[in-house]
Amino acid sequence: MIGQVTGLTATPGHNRIGLSWSAVAGADAYYVYRNDFSCSSGFTRIAEVSGAVTSYTDSNVANTVPY
Repeated sequence: MIGQVTGLTATPGHNRIGLSWSAVAGADAYYVYRNDFSCSSGFTRIAEVSGAVTSYTDSNVANTVPY
């Protein structure tokens, strides 16, 4: 069983959020999810990132909207 991501950081920007994390040994890919409405509404997968990559920038966000 592959472990979970650790060291997740989020860096805000103008209408974007940068995410980075520590690599997980043996991971082929990482799936990035977003919750657009509230914690009870569930999550939507917004990206699949290669296992060799440990960051993702989501530029489909708005500055004044909580996620």
